[in-house]
Amino acid sequence: MVWVLIYKIWLIEMICQHIAAELEDIVGVSTEITVVSNPRNFTCLSELSDNNVIVSNLEHLVSLPLRIRRIQYEPRIGRDSDYTEFELDNCINEVLRSAMEIIESRVGENRSSKWIRETYMQINRIVAGSGPRGILYGPDSITKIVHRDDLDEVVESLEFLFDEGYKPIATRIYKHGVQPNYFEGFEAKVNGKTAPVYSGLLSNLQELCEATDVVDSDRFSHLFVWSDSPLDTFQPSLVDRVLNDCIYRHSSTAQHSAKVILFCSFPPPPGREYQTRFSAKEKLALSRAFGKGKIYLAPGKNTDIYTNPINKANRPESIFNSVEYVEDMVSRMEQLEVDEHRIAVDLQYAAHESTIDLVQNSAFVLVADCWTGTWNESKEIDGEQVMSR
Repeated sequence: MVWVLIYKIWLIEMICQHIAAELEDIVGVSTEITVVSNPRNFTCLSELSDNNVIVSNLEHLVSLPLRIRRIQYEPRIGRDSDYTEFELDNCINEVLRSAMEIIESRVGENRSSKWIRETYMQINRIVAGSGPRGILYGPDSITKIVHRDDLDEVVESLEFLFDEGYKPIATRIYKHGVQPNYFEGFEAKVNGKTAPVYSGLLSNLQELCEATDVVDSDRFSHLFVWSDSPLDTFQPSLVDRVLNDCIYRHSSTAQHSAKVILFCSFPPPPGREYQTRFSAKEKLALSRAFGKGKIYLAPGKNTDIYTNPINKANRPESIFNSVEYVEDMVSRMEQLEVDEHRIAVDLQYAAHESTIDLVQNSAFVLVADCWTGTWNESKEIDGEQVMSR
């Protein structure tokens, strides 16, 4: 029993270190990666600044609100003053001016003037609630990125909030697992055709993106990781894709955001230790996870999806329709009792189809947002968060 406990502690530490190493390759030097072994070591976290990804094991999610409070109220160091609020205002004004000229050429000065007044007020509300980065990312932002997954690439459209709603102004295409940074790689194209009318607006949006990254408050992405076996059990491309999506595609505008990542494989790898259930504390931690997350499906090389030539040619549909794979996945979820938590509610399914690094075991990865104990639109009174509508 003691040996099993020691092994689990070692496995968790190795998994977190593995995740951190992968993240360093993804984010480069612009983001600090920190692995937390002691859930109550708040002092070192409060000294971090700029962009941070904090990797912890699943159990640490239980004390996340306390961790965040300590980070918020400890003395902070390392502020970046390269950009001033005045320079941020200049970037905002240039974006609004570019968009106003486009609207004015279409509907006249009166409607364009009304739009710029209303949009400026909207931006002020966003900055008050979500910080400068919320201008471009989030539910109330003036831009949004719409993506479509094709077989071997992702096509994304950048849309801007004009007077008649969101309209596409730019497009970018990239391979799976090679997510560009924020607005990088967009070209002023709509429906495959060059759209020079949007070139100035796109350029100003890219400059605003850089300004908000510097001006905005320090950011903390908390990743809480669990795996039933060492990460080399899983396809490297699967691990890379999940982490890329967590950092870039499904990032949050909040100062503190949190995600839980569960790596689950089946059947048990021969000759290796295999976690068959969550501990009591891990189950408690899962209660902080929301539903409507994402599940990545990665069948192993010995499933009928790859041994049957017809199924192999009909991916990804054959992955969703494979009785063998789906039944084994459901059985594994029931064994772990994942289905008893809201993390399993209203999942979005994504098939992982890479064949270059196929492994014996099938797998699925669950990713979901977590409750952080903060609200973007809340006010604070005497250190307590007050929700407002």
